[in-house]
Amino acid sequence: MIGAQIKEFFRPVWVRIVTPIFAFVPLYDAFDSQFGFPKLGKLFGASGNLLPWWGWLLVLQAVLVAGLFDYVRRNVPVQAPLTPALPSAETDQFAQKLELVRVDGEINKADLAKLKAQVEKQHGRVLHSLHAIGAREDMFELEAKLEADAETLYAKLNLGGSYDQAGWFSWENVNANWEANLKHWLTLARFYVNGIESKVLDVSEQEFSNSIWTINDSQFPNADANRRFKRHRLIYGHWDAMRGMANNNVTRVAFTAADEAEVRMSNSPEPSWRP
Repeated sequence: MIGAQIKEFFRPVWVRIVTPIFAFVPLYDAFDSQFGFPKLGKLFGASGNLLPWWGWLLVLQAVLVAGLFDYVRRNVPVQAPLTPALPSAETDQFAQKLELVRVDGEINKADLAKLKAQVEKQHGRVLHSLHAIGAREDMFELEAKLEADAETLYAKLNLGGSYDQAGWFSWENVNANWEANLKHWLTLARFYVNGIESKVLDVSEQEFSNSIWTINDSQFPNADANRRFKRHRLIYGHWDAMRGMANNNVTRVAFTAADEAEVRMSNSPEPSWRP
């Protein structure tokens, strides 16, 4: 029995070749000087033995261990794990229970996904609501400034007064401040009215010619100043026509948790104001 196992151990060609080599080489390396043979270390450029005796034993041990693993791989059968055999009826019941668990799990996953989507949507609405509350206050504050500056820009001309070049320079300074505040207001309002920037700022040539103006050219230092004033009044009219919708929409988002995107895409009529 043992002889058969040893024979099986040495059956691979590489074991039969490598084992004798690593059994003979250490003996030669250890005793070559005793018999006047050339030293093995000198063949590889070493001054003494190629390896100490215990080093050769480690190499031989590695060869034998590798051969042993190969022997086990070839001769020890791999047994399948034992599974208790269930009666057919119990197997069917077990399969049904597993299927119910699987179905319940899928339903729970779907419910959790819906719940997660609802929570994320509600969370987004809360954030939009908080943003809208701040935006609403800023928009109201800007509207007060816009109204005050617009009154300043129109008051003198509305009373029949006129501007010289120096006076018009002051008008331009106030108008620049008015336009900066309007730009800020539009930056806030664009979240609540779709396309409000173009609806307020775009001015067509027809509006210049079709509008009824109560001012005349003699009130301005030049034609460009006249056109600048008219453009300001047309933009003011666009803004005045749109701000009601913007205020209504931002209030809805702020205090009723309305969806910002739905509010923004709601009806946005073109401005109908005329000077």
